[in-house]
Amino acid sequence: MQPSKKVLPQEVRFSHDACLILADVNSHLHPNYQELLARYPHADGLRDIAICQSAAPTDAEALIEAVREGRYSYICIGWLVFITAFANAARRKGMDVRDYADWIYDQCRRINGEVGYRAAWIEAYGEIGNSITWPQGSRMSKQEALRYFREWFRSGRMLTEHWRSVSPAETINFYTHAKRQDENLRKLPIYYSEGTIFTIHEVFRMGVPFVAYEGACGSRDSFQTGIAFVRGGAKQFDALWGVDLSPWGGGPAGNVAETNNAGVWRAGMTPDFFHRVWLTSYLSGCNTLLHEVGYCFFYTWHDGEAMLSDYGYRAMDFYRQTRGVLADRGRAVTPFAIMLEEEHGYHGSTCREYTPEGALTEANDETTPQGRLNIWANRVAEATPGDWQVHRTIEAIWPWSENLWAELHGGCPDEKQVDWGQTQPELPAMLGVGEVDPRSASAGYLRDSTWADCFDVVTEDASAEVLARYYKAVMLAGDVRTDNGLWDRLKRFAEQGGQTILTVEQLDATARGELGLEHAVEPKAMNVNRMTAANATWPVKERLTVHSVAAAGWSVWAADEKTSQPLVLQRSVGRGGLYLVLCANGMDRDGTKLSAVVRTLIDTLYARHVGVTKHGAGCQMIINARERDTLVTLMNHTGSPWRGQVVFGRKDYPKVDEVRDPIADAAYPPSLVQFGPGEVTATVCIPPFGVKVLSFGPQREAEAFRGPLTTTGGLDEGDVAYLEEIKRRGPKDVLGTVEDYDRRKRRQDQ
Repeated sequence: MQPSKKVLPQEVRFSHDACLILADVNSHLHPNYQELLARYPHADGLRDIAICQSAAPTDAEALIEAVREGRYSYICIGWLVFITAFANAARRKGMDVRDYADWIYDQCRRINGEVGYRAAWIEAYGEIGNSITWPQGSRMSKQEALRYFREWFRSGRMLTEHWRSVSPAETINFYTHAKRQDENLRKLPIYYSEGTIFTIHEVFRMGVPFVAYEGACGSRDSFQTGIAFVRGGAKQFDALWGVDLSPWGGGPAGNVAETNNAGVWRAGMTPDFFHRVWLTSYLSGCNTLLHEVGYCFFYTWHDGEAMLSDYGYRAMDFYRQTRGVLADRGRAVTPFAIMLEEEHGYHGSTCREYTPEGALTEANDETTPQGRLNIWANRVAEATPGDWQVHRTIEAIWPWSENLWAELHGGCPDEKQVDWGQTQPELPAMLGVGEVDPRSASAGYLRDSTWADCFDVVTEDASAEVLARYYKAVMLAGDVRTDNGLWDRLKRFAEQGGQTILTVEQLDATARGELGLEHAVEPKAMNVNRMTAANATWPVKERLTVHSVAAAGWSVWAADEKTSQPLVLQRSVGRGGLYLVLCANGMDRDGTKLSAVVRTLIDTLYARHVGVTKHGAGCQMIINARERDTLVTLMNHTGSPWRGQVVFGRKDYPKVDEVRDPIADAAYPPSLVQFGPGEVTATVCIPPFGVKVLSFGPQREAEAFRGPLTTTGGLDEGDVAYLEEIKRRGPKDVLGTVEDYDRRKRRQDQ
């Protein structure tokens, strides 16, 4: 059976239609990986290949030929032009490294022309932004830091100086070499994988047509934060986006890596956790899902033989869902964008600074929140209130306790790993079951949604057309200012029906003049216990610093109940409007959280533009609009059952008269559904570390189940025969016992 080809247009456009799972393999450690993937075709996506580092270029010819023969739909070739393997591959072709790199580009162009879509991609390297080499002893403004970063990033120094000076200064780099191929990088089959979320927009801005957010690698950012940045960047720059899961080292998703290379637990998450990560990626709209260390992640080894690991089986389950009951994922409902300045530098996670000699600088401080706030926290002056506003905004959307963020330090992937099997001998057995995740990092990596995962992140250079096409409301955060044409773009956005939330600090002189706010009074401290807003009274109980401004031409949207001091002003512009937040920087007086005033404003806009709410303890929620119904996906990242209610009150959707469980392909129990005026309420219970998907829409007949793809519950004949042989031989290891086989077989039969 040949893999189904997902056709992308030659000129890349943002699309929700192509979603692949690419199994990263390492030909140096497992030279027969093509045979391995042919033996276990548990998903046609997993028969496609992404090769990261190592001997990848030496396999380019064989991989391209495999695409020509129809054995793979896509290949992603990762190359490090400065490593010995690349030089040796070039030598065997009788070329120098530059000629060999040109040859790989040419081969990719040829095969893409033959098959009519971009089947062959070249990884333009990545994971650079967290390892900057700064000039010693210098202090900069954020604008100066951005200029330095861009020069460092594009000149090639990011390859010669990061990660302890890994190559000589004359080394070629992807950017200058790609520019030699074509000045318009969008015409090239290149992609970039990056875990430092600030760098994502910079890569899109350079013209790279496909960027993947690299989750893990020591990151303490929530997975949804990375998705918000890369999805927003793809919309802003009309490109493709994906997710690169990098389960290495000390990060919260750290798992089997090259250090053990045998599928033995060292650190990381369980198969059910990764299922939630894959499902989050898929429902969020990613174009491609890459997975590193696939050779020892999806497979485990016995005397040189390979069999599917628990991760492989869970990937089969996930794949059947994406080809069956969840094949139509519709579009992720994301009506909101957070807009940052270009030089924001936000990272909120670990970040390293190196000297040109390759040593960590003395200024390197990633043990405190401020040291991790942005990628140049140690090169600029003290963090501004705007810097903290960015973090508090993201923290409000995907909460993580301040104490946890202050105390936890994810470490870097080159640090010594913890061997859980030695420190907690019982843990490998517990984790091997794939049902229980005993560690709290799971909830740190995938976090609860205060509203829903319905936010993107864009930067101040986003066009008014992009804003109007994708978003209902935009909230400015950080030190962004309405100068350099931004004010005009926001007005055009408003004229087309968009709404903008901004603070007094973010207005430039031109905007203040047009809005009649030239004579703002010095802000004053005040305690607010209750406020009136949206024809209701709301508890606040905050210490605020509030600006007093002349409100001519404005209406008061929110005010202190006791003093009538305005807290938010509202003004109509075209078919949309502006909300001006008078609380300094939109935070409480001490900058410890996003103000309840702003949160109430988001509540109101969320009810208007999304209209799906959850009641109960925290959990993650993703909403997907389909042609006939709306999917609501809830994920429980805790070890306790989640009990609560989902209230569906979207006004822009046809009448809902049925709630269904699409995974079971059945109507949701009527006793758990209540229909009220203008809304439908479903009572939900989710098991520990579980997922519940509901669809709200018109009543319909049950559709035929479109998966699994084979009659053996996802196992093809080769899988079954091989597992029967393993059962007969009876290997004795943690993942390959007869009992494990029986357990897996029962799971698939179910």
